[in-house]
Amino acid sequence: MTNRRIFATARLPWLAAILAAASFLQPVAMRAAGADSAPRFCLGRDIGCAPDQNHAVQLARLWEPIVAWRFERDPENWGIKNYQQALKIEIADDAAENRSLLVHRDGPQIDTAFELASPPIAVVEGTLCRLVLAAAHTLDLSMAQGHGESFHNQIRWLDRDGRALETTPFRFAAASDDWYEVSVESRAPRGAAAAVVQIGFDSPNLFGSRQFRLQRVAWFAQSDPPQYAAEGELLSRPQRMAEPCERGRVSWQADMPEGTSVGLQVRSAADHDGGPRDWTPFAGPDGTPRSQFTSSGPPLSPIHTGHTWFQYRLTLGAIRAAVTPIVRQVRLGDERGWIEDRAWSAADTSPPQLLDYAPRRTQDARQPLVFTLTDGSDGVGVDPHSVEAFLDGVPITAQLRRAGATFRYEPPEPLKPAFGLAAIEDWSIGNYNAALIIDHGPPRASGGGTSIEVRRQGDKTDTSFALTSPVVSVQPSATCQIAIWSRHTMDLRRAGAGKARPARSAGSMARAARWAIRWAWTWAAPARGGDRRNSN
Repeated sequence: MTNRRIFATARLPWLAAILAAASFLQPVAMRAAGADSAPRFCLGRDIGCAPDQNHAVQLARLWEPIVAWRFERDPENWGIKNYQQALKIEIADDAAENRSLLVHRDGPQIDTAFELASPPIAVVEGTLCRLVLAAAHTLDLSMAQGHGESFHNQIRWLDRDGRALETTPFRFAAASDDWYEVSVESRAPRGAAAAVVQIGFDSPNLFGSRQFRLQRVAWFAQSDPPQYAAEGELLSRPQRMAEPCERGRVSWQADMPEGTSVGLQVRSAADHDGGPRDWTPFAGPDGTPRSQFTSSGPPLSPIHTGHTWFQYRLTLGAIRAAVTPIVRQVRLGDERGWIEDRAWSAADTSPPQLLDYAPRRTQDARQPLVFTLTDGSDGVGVDPHSVEAFLDGVPITAQLRRAGATFRYEPPEPLKPAFGLAAIEDWSIGNYNAALIIDHGPPRASGGGTSIEVRRQGDKTDTSFALTSPVVSVQPSATCQIAIWSRHTMDLRRAGAGKARPARSAGSMARAARWAIRWAWTWAAPARGGDRRNSN
């Protein structure tokens, strides 16, 4: 189900802020009955939505691998631009992926820029192509910029004479020590005969512990005539009927060439305070998980009688790669009402959002906390029973009162400032090569708050780490201060000094070296009749 964890943090008596985070398991949705023009679904495996078939569901087209580079040795035939030769671009060992291409700088901060350009990749105009890259980097590249015609992240399409036709830009993500994939799909434009992959940036600059790693670049294309997966599965959004279903049937519209199949299972639940309660198993016409509907029109099993919430699981299959079934519509219900899906758009992979909250800022520490959730106009929805809320780390879910998508919490006593370090789970942590142990530490004093401890158990090696706190609410025009309590078993007076440190590290940690931190906010906010200082 789509879980929502809502964290309410009281920083001062006159400040209450609500922060939201989401996690995904099996989505469970809230949606009234009726057909949308392009509904999303919860999960899909080897399923495609065909635009040329009015977004009907079919088996996913297969991708044909064309070329791949793994950078286990010097990048063969790749063009390299290195502004002022300020960067080192080399093959390096990597703890997680054996070897990778590493871009970094040994020395102080200066203006840097680089570009890696692949050899031309032959393409056929009109063919859908996919570029997949595996990257990791210790700086935020979500807004990386090039300069002029160089140092961009893009696919450059060329005609038969090597002239540029157009480009398809792509972006990397925020800082990530972990490997992740960037996937770009684009159709080769008219007149295209080749494509060149360009990777690089002019800003931000690389220096100190900042680095960019590239482990794999792969290019795929869809064949013509198309080839399809052998089997695929779609899990629909749950929908609520206006009235309980008594004598329901399941039907669908589908094209089924010889050698293809369509199977469907249904589960249902009674309504409980606007959401599903106690789902039945996914089952076929005999009411057991061993069966499935293989033809349109049969009645639903009696296990669904009287239920209002329904969800189906659609399975497509083919014994030959050249063909696929195409499902255009699925319908469940009886003469009293039904639910219907058609023209599916895509799986809903976006988390629900915090639409609104109150109070924004108040001097009344007894004010109730109110927030509203939304999954957008095309999302599968939010199950209100999956929402979890916490106030300064203490669960308050049982005290929430709900009206539709809005939740309300009445504090039993005035809110008080929250002191001490935020939970380690709420921090963003960078850990170069995963060489350090970063975990909960001992309190500063007996009975005191938590701390974060950084240590290494093992031989001396190149290390670096970065801790980024959760967002802290502030008042406009306020003067802010930060106080840090730390203890460590090494000299950190020149930590971060650049020239005095080994490349790509903020120092080296050996066995038994430790570092721990606690912190607190302090800021001054202007008040009527003079200044008032508040501390937290």
